[in-house]
Amino acid sequence: MQGRIIFGMLLVGFTTFVFNFFSIKPEKENHKPVMRIYSISVDNHAEDHDFFVDETIDIENALCKRAGRLYQIKKQNLHGKKATREKSLELLRKAADESASDDLVVVYIGTHGNYTSQWGFFWSAANNAVSGKEVKEILSRCSCRLILIVDTCHAAGMIEDWKDADPEKVFIITSSGKDDSAYCWGMSLPFLDAMDGDADANHDGVVTLKELAEFLRVGMESHPCPQTVVYSPNSKLDAPLFHSKKHLTHLLDFAARGFQLNGKNY
Repeated sequence: MQGRIIFGMLLVGFTTFVFNFFSIKPEKENHKPVMRIYSISVDNHAEDHDFFVDETIDIENALCKRAGRLYQIKKQNLHGKKATREKSLELLRKAADESASDDLVVVYIGTHGNYTSQWGFFWSAANNAVSGKEVKEILSRCSCRLILIVDTCHAAGMIEDWKDADPEKVFIITSSGKDDSAYCWGMSLPFLDAMDGDADANHDGVVTLKELAEFLRVGMESHPCPQTVVYSPNSKLDAPLFHSKKHLTHLLDFAARGFQLNGKNY
């Protein structure tokens, strides 16, 4: 019995050493780059409970937690009835004007959306609509890298307004094609799976922007209610986004395999 306890302590110690050795160690807080997260969500048709707000808050909280080892997190949001057209535009202006050149700005919009040939893409605030052109006009002032995630129906209509965007600085992910619908929790659930580590395609412990986008595209095509994820086709922007919590699981497996020899455990 005592031998097993000692072995267990050695295994835990070895696993901790391996994890610390292979993990990407966070820099000191004041040397980390800044990720600024701005989220807007509202279901202006909801009579009692707003599920758009629920899913957006879940994504926001998970992203803050997962990205916190790589970035200093600064977040602001508007949810539910507070997300009026006027306040939404004000928050977008903050996203454009508060950022420094080496920041990473993430804007997440979860609500109803539509697209017409006459008006282009627009999305619903709590009291009125906001057009994709207005979003582009404001956020194009960003001096830093920008990730724009739009979870609405007809969301890819937003991309049309960004055709002249700098491919080194702007990356857009939308949860539906220009002519398609989106469903509640349709993108948010695979997004949360991605942040649990499922999007870590090369198993290096870090999920990058392009790994996330491709994971969402493939995952949502096979969803029971398929959606077409569209992301910036010409963007060259990529960046580490967050740590994969499954990185520890991989290292535990590695450590366990290291204590096997000729089919016997040691």
